[in-house]
Amino acid sequence: KGKWMVSYNDCEFIRELYAGYTITAVTRINNLAQRYDGGCQYAELLISNYDTSERAKAIKQLSLFD
Repeated sequence: KGKWMVSYNDCEFIRELYAGYTITAVTRINNLAQRYDGGCQYAELLISNYDTSERAKAIKQLSLFD
C-alpha cells in the first residue's frame, strides 16, 4: 500500500510489464559515460502507482514578493 515510484532503462519489456501504471519517459545524463562521451544521455522510465502530474499542478512557485 502507499505510493511508490521506480525507474528502469527504457525498453519494451519494462513497458509491457508495468502496463496499467503511470509511465513517464525521460532522458538523463549517463554519468559513467561522461568521461568518454560528453553529453551522453540514455532513456529512462519513471513508473509509479499514482498520477505524477497531479503534484505538479498543486505546487505553487514561491516568491519573496507575494
